Amino acid sequence: MYDFRHLPEFARYLLNGHVRQLVEDQLALSKEMKVPVLRFFSHIPDEQMIELSMEGATELLEYLAQNKAREQITLALEKWVANQLPMLQQVDLVAEDLTLINYVRGRVFKNWAAKFARDNHHLQSLVDEIDVYFLGSTTSATTTYIDILKNKIEEESHLSTQLINASPGLVFLFDLKRERLVFVNEKVKDLLGYPPREMEDWDLETVYSKVYPEDLESLIKKLLPLASDPSHRTIDVEYRFLHQSGKYVWLRTYSVLFKTTKNGRPLQLLGQSFDISSQKEISISLEKREEQLLAAQELARVGSFEWDIQNDTSTVTPELVKILGDTSRPIEEFLSKVHPADQGKMRKEIEKALKTGEHDFEYRYLAPDGEKILWGKAVVLFKDGKPYLMKGTVQDITSRKKAEQELKQKTMDLQRSNENLQQFASIASHDLNEPLRKIATFTDLVMAAEGDKLSERSKGYLKKVMDSSKRMRGMIDDILAFSAVNKPQQPEPYSLQSILEEAIDILEHQVKQKLAVITSDGLPRAMIIPFQMRQLFQNLLSNSIKFVKKGEHPRIEITHEYADHVEHPEPGLKPADKYLVIRFRDNGIGFEKEYADRIFGLFNRLHGKQAYEGTGIGLAICRKAAENHGGSLKADSEPGKGALFTLYLPQ
Repeated sequence: MYDFRHLPEFARYLLNGHVRQLVEDQLALSKEMKVPVLRFFSHIPDEQMIELSMEGATELLEYLAQNKAREQITLALEKWVANQLPMLQQVDLVAEDLTLINYVRGRVFKNWAAKFARDNHHLQSLVDEIDVYFLGSTTSATTTYIDILKNKIEEESHLSTQLINASPGLVFLFDLKRERLVFVNEKVKDLLGYPPREMEDWDLETVYSKVYPEDLESLIKKLLPLASDPSHRTIDVEYRFLHQSGKYVWLRTYSVLFKTTKNGRPLQLLGQSFDISSQKEISISLEKREEQLLAAQELARVGSFEWDIQNDTSTVTPELVKILGDTSRPIEEFLSKVHPADQGKMRKEIEKALKTGEHDFEYRYLAPDGEKILWGKAVVLFKDGKPYLMKGTVQDITSRKKAEQELKQKTMDLQRSNENLQQFASIASHDLNEPLRKIATFTDLVMAAEGDKLSERSKGYLKKVMDSSKRMRGMIDDILAFSAVNKPQQPEPYSLQSILEEAIDILEHQVKQKLAVITSDGLPRAMIIPFQMRQLFQNLLSNSIKFVKKGEHPRIEITHEYADHVEHPEPGLKPADKYLVIRFRDNGIGFEKEYADRIFGLFNRLHGKQAYEGTGIGLAICRKAAENHGGSLKADSEPGKGALFTLYLPQ
């Protein structure tokens, strides 16, 4: 009954600097619970009361620390029987004192247990032992109390009832011979909703009918050994019991043989039950979370482990067993399965982790089902400056690494393809330009030499040949320009105002021919790729000059400002703290809003070749140049109201 696993360690923990606080907590709760025995100490200051209680508390903890709970209970009872209690007479203690004192101690012990426990399982086991100890103490005290008062028959019944009813749990007495409940305290009304008198008429079959069917077998298996156990040990069992409301509540019941015949035959069973529904809900919730965690580990191919460094033992989750192909093992056996090329690095990483407290390493592992690439991440816990536990995760990243390698290869292939395509465009453009020049040259020669001999229809045909070759050369030049924009280049600090002036110089003939007026508010310096930004400016200006209303001169206004954010940003716009916003506004023919994005496509035209010349590549070059700067280019317009192009450059 009193061979505890966790209580001795807990007692040593309390002895190590916590005794005074423990006593203070007990005194505070005793006052709150109005323990009757305190009336004998009402004249003593709290500080003195604490000092007086320290000795007894220390003695109790020392016995528990040595796993001598039975000896402690026996010694305490002997002092009581011998009337050797400090400052108290044997009869000063009343029934309520017995339960409330142990209740107070038990409750305070449980509060401290929550601070001491390593995890919920440890806490649950420790609380169970605390309950067992204080139940034994209460039971023994109850028996002693009855022996002390055996000569006071009239008082015995009253005080016994008071003692039992003061218990925080349901106390019952079951007659084994008659197989019937013979006593249940008033607590049953609060705990299960049944009146005590009703339950005292229940036979064994009725009691069993209230137990949850799935729990009945384990309950019977636990209680049966009591009938033939002469040691009077306490049995505890958890099960669900039907409340009067129709719902089941979780009970933890501690039972012990209360009365036997002279030859040892069991007659009565004494028990105490506690409602543990809340604890069970927490426990079940934790179990579900653990199941969810294991399921998540399986999906992510992540397993977790704990390595006891001092004893060189480890525990692993099921998913890690799947990853490694077997169960936990000593560190040297584990390292033997690491790829030989990575073993040296792994040893150094572990040595480093035992000093720094952190481990983060990628390595190859020779599992039974083949070589894998694993990623380990862990922390090391220290005690007295020495590492004692490593806790961490291991993830199988073989598939991810394979995908990364394939992506890298595809990226390299795509880069080579782009380079080959650019080379092809350059060579093809050069080779195509030569026959086009000859077509234009010989067409001019024919027109010059034979023009007066040709019919008007033939002249028209030759003019179409010349116009077509001219458009073809323009397309070739634009394709080369678009190809050039796709080449990776490094930005540099450069004046955008200078870029604008250079673009105007290039378009000097068009500007003079159309009497275009181009103004700006003085563009700033920025990190740009000058060649690409010049193409962007040149194409936007050329567009505005080209698509002018009949009878009007082109007016182009270029302004700039800085903005902290961009409303409705394009997907490719790079995030930044600040953006340079440049606007190109003209007085041209404009276009429908529905074409605001379409105009940036390759070879897309909104007007016929006869109305406006061009290849339909210019705006595609503009948008590509903007994207190469991490920026974006938008268009906005209405027919007859000009166009607005807005360039966003992240700063």
